[in-house]
Amino acid sequence: MPESPFATLMRWEEAGAHWRVRRLARDEAVVELLSCLGEPVDQLRSADPQFVDYLAHRPASSD
Repeated sequence: MPESPFATLMRWEEAGAHWRVRRLARDEAVVELLSCLGEPVDQLRSADPQFVDYLAHRPASSD
């Protein structure tokens, strides 16, 4: 079973790395997973409505 998008973001953040929303629409979110230095490493894509809503209120790990 794949990890939930929330779990991925929290694990990423707890490891000391950063993330930011790259694209946010009503039906999908794309999040850039960044290194500790802020360089893009990977992307996380999800259509989970609760995840999209969460990102609408917190568009980056620094928020």
